[in-house]
Amino acid sequence: MNRYKSARKATNTSTQYENVFEDRDVKFIEQYRTEGLRYPTDKEIDDLELIKYYWSVGDTYYKVASKFYGDFTYWWVLAQFNKIPFEGDLKAGDIIFIPRPLNRVIQLLR
Repeated sequence: MNRYKSARKATNTSTQYENVFEDRDVKFIEQYRTEGLRYPTDKEIDDLELIKYYWSVGDTYYKVASKFYGDFTYWWVLAQFNKIPFEGDLKAGDIIFIPRPLNRVIQLLR
């Protein structure tokens, strides 16, 4: 399924991009709008199993997702659920939560 099929578009005419417009010989660029992220409510979180995980040296969202979900491509679930989009903001000893079951968490995040 194409994730852009129902995405909203925006027309960028910002003077900040004048060089880009000139290079492309256009007056504007049409872009897809960034979707807002959804977070589960406290009540929804209460219905999930949360595994407390202590971040270790060498951890990445890919590695942790692979360990707990069996598939590294669900790294984004950890990032979005914990509201820490960049794993570089985590240091050894920090706590993140691994929400389960995965299919329910994905429904809540979309």
